[in-house]
Amino acid sequence: MANSLFNDLNKNNVNPFQQFMQQMRGKNSHDVLMQVIQDKGITQQQINQLQNKVQQIMPQFDSFKNMFGF
Repeated sequence: MANSLFNDLNKNNVNPFQQFMQQMRGKNSHDVLMQVIQDKGITQQQINQLQNKVQQIMPQFDSFKNMFGF
């Protein structure tokens, strides 16, 4: 199944990750998450699953953060 956001961004030759980073710049991640939960009706179980995935991949991102000086 294709991701419509990804397809839309690719039509305009915009890197989806770069677009996401531009949209998120200066925003409070907690506020964004709370808005998504309200708008999309995400369940607590889905949030817990996502948090578990984040904990699993965080070490990979930490190495990038160190590489780029974040």
